[in-house]
Amino acid sequence: MGNEMASPQRLTMSVASLMMIALILAPYIARTLDELIVVETYSPGSVDGDVIRVVDGDTVEAYIGDRLERIRIVGYDAWELREPGGAQARSFLAELCSGADVKIDVDDLEPRDRYGRLLAYMWCGRSINGYMAYASISKAFLAGRPDLVDRPLYIEPDEYPYIVWLLNHEVELGKTYSVVLINTSTLIDGTIYRYVGDKITLTGGFYRIYIAGKETALLKLASVESVSIDIGDEIRSESVKGNAVEGYRDLENQPSLEGGEPYSGLATVATVALAIAILIYILRRAVK
Repeated sequence: MGNEMASPQRLTMSVASLMMIALILAPYIARTLDELIVVETYSPGSVDGDVIRVVDGDTVEAYIGDRLERIRIVGYDAWELREPGGAQARSFLAELCSGADVKIDVDDLEPRDRYGRLLAYMWCGRSINGYMAYASISKAFLAGRPDLVDRPLYIEPDEYPYIVWLLNHEVELGKTYSVVLINTSTLIDGTIYRYVGDKITLTGGFYRIYIAGKETALLKLASVESVSIDIGDEIRSESVKGNAVEGYRDLENQPSLEGGEPYSGLATVATVALAIAILIYILRRAVK
């Protein structure tokens, strides 16, 4: 009797138990890895702005220093206020700007349009889990709420054509990390993305890279074609190679940003050992 095959019921229970153990172990395994946090930010050429009025879904009035400007956000045409969706587009932009830290990057290639409006890219940021994250307004409309866009807009010579915000880029990290991604989508709907991996896919834009809570690099993805880059050496070294990763600075002596408490290594080992012991017991029972 001891050599007969395990019953289907026992095998089913064993598989279910294994799945449960895998679910229990997953967060512990992730937290034993180095944590890499990717936070979307604004372009290095940006300056502070103070939005005082949202005109419609693609135009605001804002102070840049002590100068009041009417700013036309580059890259898309939102629905006009007289059109269906126009009022909603204005409300969406107002919600992103409300109480936010605003950054404005004037298009160096064409600073003003024929109406005298300043042509610029805009980011609205707020603190999320202790990190300042910024939503690209162009990306928020084009990728996050395309229903509020009449059409993407490219009028030469835009510094950042609208396609920049829509392309996906694969970024190799050099090793496996517990990855946290805070991006434009996070500022729209509150979603923070978490997973374990040695690569990450990012839409075009600018990103700050943090390891163990300390900033290691500024990643610029502003190409009009999808790219695949490896930043493993750059985020672990003071040497920045190529032009994909910019603005590396050593923050070794600066305090870490806010983050979760580290897991006790002893507690993790004990949990893994217990799970293995339970697994062995279940397998032995299943084959009896």
